[in-house]
Amino acid sequence: FKEFVEKLPSDGVLIACVDNSNVRKLLKKVGVATITYGFSLKADWQILNFQVRNQKASFDLKHRDGLLKNIVLRVPGRFNALNAVASLIAAKQTGVSFDQAKEGLEQFGGTKRRFEFIGEVESVKLFDDYAHHPLEVESILRSAKEWLSQGRLIAIFQPHTYSRTKSLFKEFSKSFSGADLAIFVDVY
Repeated sequence: FKEFVEKLPSDGVLIACVDNSNVRKLLKKVGVATITYGFSLKADWQILNFQVRNQKASFDLKHRDGLLKNIVLRVPGRFNALNAVASLIAAKQTGVSFDQAKEGLEQFGGTKRRFEFIGEVESVKLFDDYAHHPLEVESILRSAKEWLSQGRLIAIFQPHTYSRTKSLFKEFSKSFSGADLAIFVDVY
């Protein structure tokens, strides 16, 4: 991330999430204009009133020009709210109106292999997600519980690479605590 930031032109703008402690440390060392976002009180663009109902996430967004109310997403998780805010800021920087950007976010149905709905058989819903790091696993399982709000959550995990599995084994072993049942298959 530091290498990326160093490649920004002097007239560039860094859009950064201040909820991450590593990003906050880096922001003290950058030499370009910065716009911050997050759930943090220190964010230039602060997410407020985040909630999930009926498989939709919604939140308000406070910034120096006022308050954008009721931004609705059709994808789960606080991480997707953060991604949405980053895209709203980028859209504003390029001249897209908030109304247009908000409408685009409300129509966005997600990306392939990120909590992608695969199908349903006998009331069992199957989703695919390419979470391959313990923090991603923990985050998507928390989001899935919140999004689906009822029934058991069964996670089937296939690690990709022996080296990552070995080096992050302790973290992986804790990251599945949000599932009611975790099933592990052989390394891909």
